Amino acid sequence: MGSLRREFHRRRNGCQGAHRMRSEGHIVGPNSFEDIYAGILKIANSLHAKEKGTALVNHMRQGLLAIATQVGRAVDLPTVVCVEWIDPLMAAGNWVPDLVTAAGGIDFLGIPNEHTPKTSLIKITGGGSGQGRGYALWMGNRKESS
Repeated sequence: MGSLRREFHRRRNGCQGAHRMRSEGHIVGPNSFEDIYAGILKIANSLHAKEKGTALVNHMRQGLLAIATQVGRAVDLPTVVCVEWIDPLMAAGNWVPDLVTAAGGIDFLGIPNEHTPKTSLIKITGGGSGQGRGYALWMGNRKESS
């Protein structure tokens, strides 16, 4: 184990001590597309890759705009429920409702730029009222059973 630790420190401190890298941690918790873009730029800047980060953000903005423009002509928009967690059952909020709108859907439960509170299967399915929603998108982490 000692030789592995020495190799780690040698690499961390730079080859033969000629160059020392400083590491930084960044926490990003996006609530909107603008937060996502800002997080990408923050990380790119810390990696001294500002131009690449800016190019990526511009590419993402153009792609989202192209999708929104293409689906903007749709007449019959699907209603979507995006589920972030199943235990407890929670719809996806933050930037996800904006993504659904850009893709030509109507987010039934998500709250843009905010965390969405717990919900129920009855609310998602329309509670037997015939107002059930026909589309769903799974995102989030699968809970492992023990």
